[in-house]
Amino acid sequence: MQEDQGIGYHSQARSSLLESLEGFFGDLRNRKLEAKLAIVAYGELDDIGKVNAEVYHSIDFSKIRKIVFLTEGKELAYSSETWNTPLGKVDTDQGLVEKIREEFERNETAFKDNFEIEEQLIFLQYRLDEFEFLPLTIPDEANQEKVSKLVEKLKEATGPHDLVIVPFNFAKINGEEKEKVVQKDHEIVKALEEQDIKKFQKEAEEEELSGRKALEVGIRSKDLERFHRIRHDVIFKTDLEKGFSVGIGGFCYT
Repeated sequence: MQEDQGIGYHSQARSSLLESLEGFFGDLRNRKLEAKLAIVAYGELDDIGKVNAEVYHSIDFSKIRKIVFLTEGKELAYSSETWNTPLGKVDTDQGLVEKIREEFERNETAFKDNFEIEEQLIFLQYRLDEFEFLPLTIPDEANQEKVSKLVEKLKEATGPHDLVIVPFNFAKINGEEKEKVVQKDHEIVKALEEQDIKKFQKEAEEEELSGRKALEVGIRSKDLERFHRIRHDVIFKTDLEKGFSVGIGGFCYT
């Protein structure tokens, strides 16, 4: 975003941020997946770092031309500004903007506090020397007619070598209930693997999962063949009461 807006979660110094990323990536095995869609986790960097590093390290970026982020938001919006992180500036893809602006409206305010995208950029900056991207927000309240229009628009705007990234977290349960989270996530992940959109939406809506419509648009807009389970974790977060457990995962479609 604009330089005077700061960077949210990632206001730390460049050197310490790079040190954290180097620790996350470590000696990961490079799978070289020709990914078309990636599901990544969002949250505090220390919580999601290992999961997301595995996802981004698994992707073969040599053939990827364009990158689109789909996240939950209050309206259909896009950003066309330059985004800034401690690792440098990232431009938005103006060619993609021209292709999607009929269905989305430019609204930089909608992205002011969108840490879901900001924190993904640093992983991409660690992996890539240079890239452009397009961030989009899609409300979970969007009806199916609107979702279908968005799917067609994204199909027109992107090609087989373009990557869609969706930040998405899974089941959340009060208390330290790892087993229950794993059980709930099993059905959601199974629906994603089978590309069973109706089942996925049913499970995701019951769990009130944020970003479910964005993920549906991403899946339906790409010609997907294989589902790859990269990593799934359950983390426990403390709060003023008794805390909660939440599932975080990294998955790719090729």
